[in-house]
Amino acid sequence: SFGWQVVGPARVAATLDAGARARIYWTSLLTRGAMFLVATPIAMLIAWHVASPGFGPIAAAMALYGTSAGLTFAWFAVGASDARSIALLDAVPRVLAAGVSIVLVLATGMLLIYPLLSVTVVGLGIIIFSRRTLRGHHVADIGLRDIPRLLREGLAPAAIDIAGGAYGAVPQPVVTAMVPTGVGSSFASADKLYKFGLYVPQTLSNALQAWTVEGPVAQRGTRLLVALGAHTSMGLLGAAIMSLLGPWASRFLFGQAVEATTATCVAFGVAFFFVC
Repeated sequence: SFGWQVVGPARVAATLDAGARARIYWTSLLTRGAMFLVATPIAMLIAWHVASPGFGPIAAAMALYGTSAGLTFAWFAVGASDARSIALLDAVPRVLAAGVSIVLVLATGMLLIYPLLSVTVVGLGIIIFSRRTLRGHHVADIGLRDIPRLLREGLAPAAIDIAGGAYGAVPQPVVTAMVPTGVGSSFASADKLYKFGLYVPQTLSNALQAWTVEGPVAQRGTRLLVALGAHTSMGLLGAAIMSLLGPWASRFLFGQAVEATTATCVAFGVAFFFVC
């Protein structure tokens, strides 16, 4: 996503002109599209290579589904306060695709159905939203020749994106490689609970990103303080829930054999607070 989910919503919310918003979206498509075309073949090859024998195609297809997330329009819709588009063109189609995939996979045994159907509905949603957003606006003066410059300009937010992805994805395989299997499984249970919980502050931040900048400039300081207070309160509550109920929840959801320890849940609770 090359940093657009970091800076995009606020940039869109602060821009009221539809033509200027279309140029922001078109610029993001150029940079994210370039990254997608470079990263996807690499990700698919790596996934195919590390997969167990016989699972190369499904691993590569899941890698394609994973990289397609970078082309999402959700951040733009958040900045434009357009929740309806997220629901109709992204969230609902994904849920429907997952439901249909379950039925078809059970009926045929072909696991490839899930990633291919999911990529299809995601791609259609992106195409429909993009055509609607760009229709009637002049964006042709920004083209392929501008991509190197746009990539250089976006390096700082892209670095934030890369760091966020790394600290979200790297800990589990590192722990798995360094500790006994039982300890690694316990850590994995706590890590899953933690990542489930992260949807809550992400939702709150999405709801508040546009709100903090769309009002009069004189109100932004107050609005930012309200947003910080809401996130701090959520962080304290979430840390308490993770610390106190995490071991029980992991045992209930994943089984006693991989129950998360109290110490691990407390550590993830502290991490949750600082993420908030």
